[in-house]
Amino acid sequence: KANADEIFSDQNKEKLRALYGDTYIEALEDILHRMRTGTNRRFGASKIEKQFMDWTNNSVGAIMFFNARSAVLQTLSAVNFINFSDNNPINAGLAFANQPQYWKDFATLFWKSDERNLLDKKILKYNEKKLKLQFEKFLDFKSKKNNRAILVNNYDWMSKFSIIDFSRDIGKHITVNYMMAKESVKKRISKDTSQGMSFTEFTYQLIQGYDFLHLYKDMNCMLQMGGSDQWGNITTGTELIRRK
Repeated sequence: KANADEIFSDQNKEKLRALYGDTYIEALEDILHRMRTGTNRRFGASKIEKQFMDWTNNSVGAIMFFNARSAVLQTLSAVNFINFSDNNPINAGLAFANQPQYWKDFATLFWKSDERNLLDKKILKYNEKKLKLQFEKFLDFKSKKNNRAILVNNYDWMSKFSIIDFSRDIGKHITVNYMMAKESVKKRISKDTSQGMSFTEFTYQLIQGYDFLHLYKDMNCMLQMGGSDQWGNITTGTELIRRK
């Protein structure tokens, strides 16, 4: 809470309001409310609003339950990635027609482990290029305004670190106790799993945390957004900013 109050002070929120408008601030305050209370409900809401939230929460929960367990729904969601460039309907159809390769790729993706795959520089550059093409549909990278969208690669600053420098300058600010307390870590090292967690995966939250620190100090980045699976890494970033 102290981190959120410091980063999203009234003064900073007014700056964000000037840049992005009232709707942005309303959404931000809703996010902060959910972070502080752990719920998307507001006390004193009307009966209709409460019923709507019950319906929304139940429907989302049901969809996520089946989506996490159903290969059929996972396969159906593949249509979301069809576009009119590299993965156009023709290319998608040709890929599906190659049944041996299709099901081999499907099995690789569906049964992947929790350990993230290590990608080489060529694949990373390709992914970066494709991500920018997707973001360009929603963000303006070519504007001459100061708040135009910018796509950066953390390799540009992380590659300057040696493991000794990173451990000394960054690692000393976050304790192992703090990192072990993350729910994502607890699940991976509990007695109920035999897979365990590599050192690379364990320290990833510290690397992502430093990314936010770097963006905060060098580019005045005030907000980090990500999926629920990134929550531990995101909070490590805010904690690193507070401690450093």
